[in-house]
Amino acid sequence: MRLFTRTMAVLSTALLGATGLAAQTTLGLHAGASIATLGGSDVSDASSRTGLNVGAALTFDLSPNLGLQLGAGYVQKGATATEQGVSIEFALDYIEVPLLLRIAVPTTGTITPHFLVGPALGIKTKCEASGSSQGASVTVKCSDAGAELKSTDIGGMVGAGLDIGTAGPVSFSVDALYNLGFSSIDDTSDPGDVKNRAFSILVGASFPLGLK
Repeated sequence: MRLFTRTMAVLSTALLGATGLAAQTTLGLHAGASIATLGGSDVSDASSRTGLNVGAALTFDLSPNLGLQLGAGYVQKGATATEQGVSIEFALDYIEVPLLLRIAVPTTGTITPHFLVGPALGIKTKCEASGSSQGASVTVKCSDAGAELKSTDIGGMVGAGLDIGTAGPVSFSVDALYNLGFSSIDDTSDPGDVKNRAFSILVGASFPLGLK
């Protein structure tokens, strides 16, 4: 009987904890701009490429001011350059999956600052190289242009933003995030040092998936 009682107590505590966690889960949707480029010791004179960053994230509250945010989104990266009068664009598109620690700064108003930090996995969905000169243009796959790039990219993400509360369950947010690639994405037989860099400005809306 004591074993049964202890077991029930443990299970009850675990169930209550799981229920509390589920009740404190929020779903967020975001959209914005990605301003990306390529860096590294083997990249020179690269300019930014502006694209889209859209996606969603689940935030699991660990405490009143600390949460874990798991996201998934479509992000356009790459770079542009001009070489011998030819405008070149590398269009690298990724499905990005960040896992971020979300730290909120307690306030008494409806606007709450927060900070984000953690790793992000990028899964390449497209790589194209475009060139244009004197009104003519051509677009080919990166592999056809001699640029073999890895199918995945691992980076670190840091950022900050504001949560804006409303009278209802929906809240809004504005975020600025920077993603720094940790390793080279060059996948040729003699790989160079080529890394992704991306800065994103996002606006979003979130709502709870359960009621406390």
